[in-house]
Amino acid sequence: MRERPILFNGELVKLIPDGRKTKTRRKLSPNIFGDTCRYGETGDRLGVIENSRMVRAVKRFPWLWERLWRLFVVAWVEIVFTHIEELWDITPEDCIAEGLESYLREHDAVQDLRSQYQELWDSIYGYRSWNVNPWVWVIEFKLCEASK
Repeated sequence: MRERPILFNGELVKLIPDGRKTKTRRKLSPNIFGDTCRYGETGDRLGVIENSRMVRAVKRFPWLWERLWRLFVVAWVEIVFTHIEELWDITPEDCIAEGLESYLREHDAVQDLRSQYQELWDSIYGYRSWNVNPWVWVIEFKLCEASK
């Protein structure tokens, strides 16, 4: 079992301890189609870290980040499953596992969830990055007992 850090924005970090966020999608590095996710594999633990200004400052010094990242962990999650897919393959159930919710019904809810996820993706990776439909790692996780 390996431990690695994983960054989330502040709003998403708050959803993990509640169990409302149990999946994340991360862009594959260009031209890298291996069968090993850089975030880990089933059974590995991820230290959830809020992507704050202080964290970004420390990350600029890799030797310091390597020693101190555990100090910033707000929760530990265990990887349950990983796989690769195209971003647009996201389902409404996946959107809910990503921490989104909709109060609309049926087809409208499907469209609403997909639209919310598109906005979230673009806010993280840049305007219109959704339109590229990149390959992504889908990382499913559960909260570790010690974090509850």
